[in-house]
Amino acid sequence: MRKLVALVVIALITSFILFGHRLIVNRTHSLPVGLYYWSDVPIKKGSIVLFKPDQSTPLQQLGINRGYEARELPLLKRVVALAGDVVSVSSSGVSINGQLLPNSAPLFRDEADRLLEMAQ
Repeated sequence: MRKLVALVVIALITSFILFGHRLIVNRTHSLPVGLYYWSDVPIKKGSIVLFKPDQSTPLQQLGINRGYEARELPLLKRVVALAGDVVSVSSSGVSINGQLLPNSAPLFRDEADRLLEMAQ
C-alpha cells in the first residue's frame, strides 16, 4: 500500500512539474473526480470544457446553497451541442437535433428528497 501511495505522489509531483498550471483537479460532481489536462485544441462535440458559473443568478445560488456545487470551484462539462444544433428540453429529457440523450430526463427530487422545479 505504501508503494502505491508513493507512486501516486511521485506521479502527481512529476505531472505538476511537467504540466504546471495546465492540470485541473476536478473535485466536483460535474464529471468523475480526477486530474484533467487543459489544452488549447478547438472545442468540438465530446470535448470537456471548464467554466465557472455566474454565482449571481438565482439558479446558481440555489445550487450553491443546496451543496450541489462549491462556490469557488470551476465545473467541467462535456460538450453535447454546438452552434447550429437544435437543443430541446422536455419531460422525456434533452434532445440534440431530435436525438434524445440517454439518462437526461429531468429529476423531480434531489438526493436529499428536496423538490426540484423546472427552470423557465
